Amino acid sequence: MANSNHPKHFGKRREPVQIVIANGSNVRSFFLKPWITTTVTLFAIVFTVTYLAATSYLVFRDDLITFADHRTDRMRHDYEDRIAYLRSQIDKMTSRSLVDQETLEAKLEIMLRRQDELSTRHEIVTSVLDLARHTGIKVPATLQQPRAKPVEASIGNGAFLLRKGTASSTSSLLQSNGKPQARLGMPDIDLATTYESVDQMALETSIALDAVRVVAETRSRRISNALKTVGLRIKTETGLGGPFIPAAEDEVSEFTERARQTRIALENFKTISAAVDSFPIGAPIENAKISSHYGRRLDPFLKRPALHSGIDYRAARGHPVIASGNGTVVSAGRHGGYGRMVEIAHGNGLTTRYAHLSRIRVVKGQDIKKGALIGNVGSTGRSTGPHLHYEVRSGERPSNPMPYIAAGRKIRSALK
Repeated sequence: MANSNHPKHFGKRREPVQIVIANGSNVRSFFLKPWITTTVTLFAIVFTVTYLAATSYLVFRDDLITFADHRTDRMRHDYEDRIAYLRSQIDKMTSRSLVDQETLEAKLEIMLRRQDELSTRHEIVTSVLDLARHTGIKVPATLQQPRAKPVEASIGNGAFLLRKGTASSTSSLLQSNGKPQARLGMPDIDLATTYESVDQMALETSIALDAVRVVAETRSRRISNALKTVGLRIKTETGLGGPFIPAAEDEVSEFTERARQTRIALENFKTISAAVDSFPIGAPIENAKISSHYGRRLDPFLKRPALHSGIDYRAARGHPVIASGNGTVVSAGRHGGYGRMVEIAHGNGLTTRYAHLSRIRVVKGQDIKKGALIGNVGSTGRSTGPHLHYEVRSGERPSNPMPYIAAGRKIRSALK
């Protein structure tokens, strides 16, 4: 049974809208389909919205334009401020680059000057060491020919070398005119390690000079002390003095003065070494036993006390006899109880005699060097058997040869 509450037209298509227009006796009617109604309604809504929007724009147009202008001005000011900031940063970087360039130039100038000083020191030390070798002083291997090492400095993550006389040594940092290239943000040069290396090299050259001077002075002193034991002296450059005047603290001048003192010490040692050979401080027969010393003894023939004016070396007949020092032969031949004898003058009033020789190898007036062969052991003259009678005489008086020979041993150890 159908529900009586529902209208009868439920579920049926709606009829079109009828519009009736009456004008007097004229009556007109129109039928509007549903889609036309919907379209007209939508058009009316759109027109209304558009009209309202246009009206609002016309009313608020000035305010919108003013707001847009303000926003544009604000953005322009922001960009101008940003550009000004970037320009200031560029100026700062450029200024820093110029400062870095000037600082680098100053530091490189200091390093190059130190390098020149080290090269000069190297030349001085080399000449001093050459003189030391010529005077017979053996320089330790650690001090021989100190090398003029290149000075190495580091910049940032890189490094460069400073070498005297090397045009391209700093080509990565220097222009053709020798000045550093300008770089934005160039890192500061760290020379702490480099300065330490340079100071170490300077210290090594000073140690080399001091070592040579100490060795020369020590050996000269030992030789002089040995000669003093027999009353002999050698004149050297030892006179020093004068008023005290404080000197300026000049490292180069100090090193030059130190080198001068080292040269004086070497020249003194050279003079002493050359003069030593003129003294009769050597043994006429090496490693031979002494059978009779200098002084009082019983005469081997008369058995009475007598003065033995020299020492006797026990040696086989024909054993070589050498000169105990440089000199000139003043006598070479038979001389009474000495038998065959050679007498050599050494200067400073000193002479030596070599007696009882079996054969003489030199002639009168001949210049003799220390260690030169002058004859052979024999038993000529007043002798009981083959041996060498050796005398050292000061003026006309005989002296004990043993102090001279002992001084010679000390001097030989000092010359080693």
